[in-house]
Amino acid sequence: MKRPFWFCIVLFSLLLSVTVNGQDLHPNVDNTVYQKAIEDELTIYGGSRYLYDNADGYQRMIQNYAQRRLSNGLSDTERDITNTDDSIYTESTMDISSLSINDQDETTIAISRLNPKIIVVGANDVGAGSSGGMVTSGMPVYSTVDAGKSWKTLRIPRPTSSYAAYGDPIIATGDSGFFYYSYLVAKQDGSKQMNLLVAFSHDGIKWTNGTLVIPDDSIRGAEDKESLWVDNSKSSPHLGRVYITWLHLGGDTFGDDAGARISWSDDRCKTWSTPKHLTDSVVRFSELRTGKNGEVFVSFSVSDYGNQTLQHRLLVSGDGGNSFLTRNLSNFIQYPRRYDHYPSLKGSFGIRAYPYITQDVDLKTNRIHLVYGSRSASLVDSPYAVLYYINSTDLGNTWTNPLALGLSNPQYNALGHDRFCPWISVDQKTGEAYCSYYSSERDPDNILIAAFRTKLSNDLRDFPSPLEDSDFDPTLLIKAQGIPFIGDYQGSDSYDSVYAAAWTEGKGSTDGDVFVYIETPNHPASGVKVVVHSSNIWLSNPSPNPSRGGMISFSYYLPHESIMEIAIYDISGVKLKTLMQAKSESGTYTKEFIIGDLPSGAYILRLSSSEGSIQKNVIVTK
Repeated sequence: MKRPFWFCIVLFSLLLSVTVNGQDLHPNVDNTVYQKAIEDELTIYGGSRYLYDNADGYQRMIQNYAQRRLSNGLSDTERDITNTDDSIYTESTMDISSLSINDQDETTIAISRLNPKIIVVGANDVGAGSSGGMVTSGMPVYSTVDAGKSWKTLRIPRPTSSYAAYGDPIIATGDSGFFYYSYLVAKQDGSKQMNLLVAFSHDGIKWTNGTLVIPDDSIRGAEDKESLWVDNSKSSPHLGRVYITWLHLGGDTFGDDAGARISWSDDRCKTWSTPKHLTDSVVRFSELRTGKNGEVFVSFSVSDYGNQTLQHRLLVSGDGGNSFLTRNLSNFIQYPRRYDHYPSLKGSFGIRAYPYITQDVDLKTNRIHLVYGSRSASLVDSPYAVLYYINSTDLGNTWTNPLALGLSNPQYNALGHDRFCPWISVDQKTGEAYCSYYSSERDPDNILIAAFRTKLSNDLRDFPSPLEDSDFDPTLLIKAQGIPFIGDYQGSDSYDSVYAAAWTEGKGSTDGDVFVYIETPNHPASGVKVVVHSSNIWLSNPSPNPSRGGMISFSYYLPHESIMEIAIYDISGVKLKTLMQAKSESGTYTKEFIIGDLPSGAYILRLSSSEGSIQKNVIVTK
């Protein structure tokens, strides 16, 4: 999609009209005045410019204080908002946050291990001034008890009168049925002291905050990007233990008491172990998982703005997190720098992104599935973001050869497309491992992106599947951040053949919303799966694909009685063959058709009805 010159001028003007690194400008306040208020807040706390540039939660806190300064304190609305939004509604699209006036990003999702129809989603929820948001109202929760047919929107209670929520949410779930929701908090008394909280819930609806993870309020610095996990292995001596890791940043420099830390709770977040120092280097996106015998795995990426070639690493503990061994996994090349020094994609004013690492462990085999990001330097004029998959069955001592994600589909495997923000989830019932990620592979201009999913295996033959049929332009998401921001991560989960993913997207506007995809067994005896994310029509990927001719099969869903047609088109949109045309009742169907007379090539399988159309790609090889 080529952008005309006038579009670039308008977009650049928009970027200059909003704050450079923060939320919406305070209403009726000039940008210069707002930036001055931010600088005034930064001067109160020594070394805070470093923290402001490197810790998202601290940045949000400073921006909120600046807004308070301009409005002479909190409004009555801000003072009294509690957990009052408990309305139930059914979405007509995959956007489960469309009723919110705030901007959402950094989505996280978890499936109940007792009832997979119960699914909980969390996100950052950024509001300006007195418009609400997580700082004034508490962290948002989107909960469904019917596998996505309807959603309840509510909030975790505000931490205490002296603390407020500042984001970076992560949700984990235990085999006992409890959900755990971690997030950053900060004092509201002017000290700007940061900490972490973990809330818990037995049903995804009623939430209770635990105690602060860090006991010493005198710690100077900021906390950032925590990771949360529950030990669910029946053979683990620490079954049910809740672990949390995070990045602690010192006051002034990377070396000022900076590094990853870990703590855990054995009494459902009532008490926490003394935080343990894991690394002496600044790390990005540490991710925590546990193994079959209670092993603790912490993956992370070393971060240094002075170097381009950095390293992904894995820490392995065999004693419940008391001591760790380091596994050096792979070097990676940092993404290009944005104008404000952050790594980014899609140009110097593009979306912020990091080539981080993600992992999950199969508790039956203790196989570690791991995906890491990098930047390909093979295209000198247009380097692009790539993802590689490896796995290990010996606690990370040896690994399989790296395989690039997203290249198995002949139609979308061209080099030069960005694939980033991965998240691995292992279905502990089936042993299947999946990775969700953002990808621009459907756009020749490498701008438009969508959420994708692929099954992980040693040959990566599974075609990556887009979780939505349309793409969106991430460079337009500028309402809340002043610069394109879709979050530093997005989450997924899978259990008992149910798969759920959540991500940030914008449709027809410049704000970010929470989009959710859920796939769940509809007829377990036949293995047919149906997407229950909305009231829209749905079409599965055809199988086999590629097809060598002969029979293909696929499933589709009609929410209402409809006159429908299934046909094959060439890639230019010309109809070649009508497979079916009939009036059909609502429901889920599986069909088989012979396509053996089609020559080798790429085709489109399209389902059309009175409620719209949906299509999937088919490759025919002879």
